[in-house]
Amino acid sequence: MDRRSFLTSTAAGTATTVAFLNGTAAEAAPSDSLARPVPAQAHAATGKDFPKAGGNLGNQNHSSLKRIDTANVRKLGGAWHINLENGSTSTHQQCAVIAQDGILYLATTQQNVFAVDGRTGAVKWKTNIGTETTNMRGLALGQGMAFTISGDNKVHALDRRTGAVVWSRELLVEDQGNPDCDPASGQCGGSKGGLAGAAVYWDGLVYIGTQGSTAGARGRAYALNASTGEVAWTFWGTPGPGQYGHDTWEGDSWKTGGAVCWIHPAVDPELGIVYWTFGNPYPRTDGSTRGGDNLFANCLVAIDAKTGERRWHFQSVHHDIWDYDGVMSPVLADLLIEGKKRRVVVYGSKTGMYYILDRANGKPVHGMEERPVPQHAAQKTSPTQPFPGGEPFVETEPRLDKATRPVPFYPTGGLFEAH
Repeated sequence: MDRRSFLTSTAAGTATTVAFLNGTAAEAAPSDSLARPVPAQAHAATGKDFPKAGGNLGNQNHSSLKRIDTANVRKLGGAWHINLENGSTSTHQQCAVIAQDGILYLATTQQNVFAVDGRTGAVKWKTNIGTETTNMRGLALGQGMAFTISGDNKVHALDRRTGAVVWSRELLVEDQGNPDCDPASGQCGGSKGGLAGAAVYWDGLVYIGTQGSTAGARGRAYALNASTGEVAWTFWGTPGPGQYGHDTWEGDSWKTGGAVCWIHPAVDPELGIVYWTFGNPYPRTDGSTRGGDNLFANCLVAIDAKTGERRWHFQSVHHDIWDYDGVMSPVLADLLIEGKKRRVVVYGSKTGMYYILDRANGKPVHGMEERPVPQHAAQKTSPTQPFPGGEPFVETEPRLDKATRPVPFYPTGGLFEAH
């Protein structure tokens, strides 16, 4: 597609997205193929409160507030300004700011948690939770507490009013870093990795993810009892002996297989499912020692929110050797398709494709085709890869014949070419 056509189609898509977020299709670009009108959503949009990263449990990142609109947005100006951590720029910050009852909550890479008055910018309280820095991506609120991870692999529950520590729980125990540990313990891994992602709270449980696939950590997802910090369940990104998917790993490669869930999940309270994306396998770009599809790397996994049991999964890339992991928090939406309301989960991948699946069973709502892809014997590549229905509106690979400014020495080839 040429640039002019691309810009035209993007503008139309933007208009459709705005209409979707506002719950109306009146101003959407006309198209008979759009899933509209948009039905009432099971996940209500946030209002004056924005209690978690992503806004609501469906990660829709949309507020129903209407006082700011297209007519007055240009009149907005700064009300106050504050420099946390004395304005230090020595470390980057990744934390999503959340809000409840007019108070903003955030955590810094320097391991400080702040509660800030949303009207004045005054710091209401500040709590230090450690000294070992890590990426802090967001807190969760529930039961009068604010939940967060820390760089020393602990989860903390703080009193939302005062910042006092209610409980702390260390995760990723020492034997998880020992590659020679007993596989029956289910703890084996090349690196114990670290905690990651924004915390998510729902119905008495706190959901915590992990990181470290680049070091050979064995990924896992945690659910903790919000009242006590006790581990309710653990779901392993690389299944151990006797677990579903263990046979998709060659030999003992599962022990250092990666598949961490470093992005916060979505939750469907009606179905009782938490939707979590798991990252790439380890080694990231060398599949020669880990033959098989390598579940649950590059997967969206629907997990029973209370028990931690797998309900279903979808793998967007089999046996990934391109670092094509999912880097998007799943979005839950209700769409009208062929006159029927469908509860879907939207999952995006570095492949540049979106996969829209039925939330209850994981079946694609717009088709899915396993297509043959180029093979590389030494890399033990998968014979096929999944492609969602429809055609892409931009090129999915570098094209020398249509490049406006070719990059010298840049690899070319198809999406699943083995370089």
